[in-house]
Amino acid sequence: MTRPDGSARGQIKLRYEFDGQTFQDVIEIGGSFDLDLTAENRGDAIVVTVINPNPETVEGEVSIVTPLETWPEALVGGYARLDVSPRTQGVSVPAGESVELTYTVRPAGDRRHLAADSYWAVAKLMSNGRISLKRCDNTPERRLLDDAKWLDTYRARAEQYTRRRKR
Repeated sequence: MTRPDGSARGQIKLRYEFDGQTFQDVIEIGGSFDLDLTAENRGDAIVVTVINPNPETVEGEVSIVTPLETWPEALVGGYARLDVSPRTQGVSVPAGESVELTYTVRPAGDRRHLAADSYWAVAKLMSNGRISLKRCDNTPERRLLDDAKWLDTYRARAEQYTRRRKR
């Protein structure tokens, strides 16, 4: 393979399908093909916009990184307070365009100690071997969480878990 001239830009993509999943590796020629992103927490949804300023389509993946209390109840049991899903989405952004991804935020588990949702969140964009991060926290104007109650509940559940594991 040869470049037509020294100023040529582009991507060479190797795609391999195995067991229903597509794997990709990319070689960038003549510069990087970075994507830009914005992330906004709208309360019941986290909205991530992926922007492609490049002359070719760029693929990537966006994961929402959040604390344990926002993971699905099926994974963390009684520690779940919210469920942010899906956790990861693939994205293919055509040249010069943008794609909006939505992650829903739903109540989960026993919420009596949380009057207002408050958590940190980071949108993690992975494309062409690079990672970009954008914070999109949810910080209500007034937090009504009683720290002492939450800590007591956490300690009691940890103690129950430890006792069950010892049996």
